[in-house]
Amino acid sequence: ALQQAAFWPLAIGGMLFLFSDAMIAARLFGGRQYRYLGDVIWVTYIIAQALIVTAVPVALQLLS
Repeated sequence: ALQQAAFWPLAIGGMLFLFSDAMIAARLFGGRQYRYLGDVIWVTYIIAQALIVTAVPVALQLLS
């Protein structure tokens, strides 16, 4: 992603996916409860999935 800007959405999607999973782990294993935590998890997860899914065809086209 640092060498080609076309991979930025894929990298950002991956980071958001890890962030949403970290929030799930904090809630399940750390007992963390914040207002709207579930909403933050869902929003970051949906954005992450959208970025990953839309970036993969672009990345595959660039690599071929």
